[in-house]
This record gives sequence, structure tokens and C-alpha cells, in this order.
Amino acid sequence: MRCSWIVDLERTLLVVALASALVACSSGAVEWSEDDVAEALGSGAVDDRPSIAAAMGRPDTFAISWRDVDGHLVQLESWGYHALVSRVDFADGEFVLTTDLPIPDADTIYPGWYDPAVFTALMALEDALGEAESASPVGQSPEPVDLSDGGEDMAHMDLYVGDQIMLGFLDQRLVYVETVALAPRSDS
Repeated sequence: MRCSWIVDLERTLLVVALASALVACSSGAVEWSEDDVAEALGSGAVDDRPSIAAAMGRPDTFAISWRDVDGHLVQLESWGYHALVSRVDFADGEFVLTTDLPIPDADTIYPGWYDPAVFTALMALEDALGEAESASPVGQSPEPVDLSDGGEDMAHMDLYVGDQIMLGFLDQRLVYVETVALAPRSDS
């Protein structure tokens, strides 16, 4: 008799494989060029994140950054589903591609308690830190990291590290957030 979680995992892997195949067929290409991404960004507001989250759940890890591209603020986002060995990438909420992740160590701890949807472009420092603290299962408040050795390039930047989360700010506004898995150290 097979464990129910193995059967559930197999079903989820099948759904992911089918979704990846459908996306590859509908887009005509698995890897997108810069022109493809630019066209997708200019094609109107499409947000694929809610349907991915509904199908696959909250990501185990994620990284979000915002970049100025020709005067347009673009949100680049990667969601890691480590048990599924897949990463899903988005540009302004629109699905761009999936890539394989390494098979995780069984003892790895993932910060799945954070929701990428609550972190928004140019969010105020206090608001972002409050979201991170309230989501932390131990209520840990992110602490500042001293960037003074970075010189003038870092003068307007702040970095905070919390319970498996890093938040980067420029002029007190959120420009980067990443959650980090804790993996056991190998003593080899």
C-alpha cells in the first residue's frame, strides 16, 4: 500500500508536467527570448500567479525584484516548488518559463509561511517589515544589515534579514524580497 502523500505528490507532478506541456505548446517555445518577454509585457494585464498558486499552492521559496525597464517598473518573480523540483518564473505576473531545481535534501526547512502576494512594488519599509514579522511563525522581526562598507553605491540602500527572509530597500522602498530554505550542512 502506498502512502497517500506519495500518491498526492505523483498527481501534482502529473499536473505540473501537463501544465508545462500545454504552456510549451501554446507559446510555441519553451525558452522565451527578450523580445518574447517584451511582447508579453506589452500585451495587456495578465496575471497567471493566482492560477499557479491555486493549482500548486504557495511556493516553498520565492524571490521578487522590481526593475526599471525603459521607464516601466517590471516585477520579476521566481517561485520555487522544491518537492516538485520546479521553479516558475513570472514577469509582471505573466508566466514566462519553468526550470528544474535540484532534488532537495529531505531535512531542508522551507519558509512556506510567507506569501509573495503581500509584497508589492515600492512598499514602505515599515509595511514590508511588518508583513515579514507577522508571517514569521516565531514573530521574528527582520534586523538591519550594516551596508556602510559598500560606500556611496549603498548609501540609499537598506537590507534586512529575518526568519528565512531577506528584504532590500532603496530610499526606504521595497525593491527586493527573497525567502531562503535552510538545508542541513554536509560535513564532508
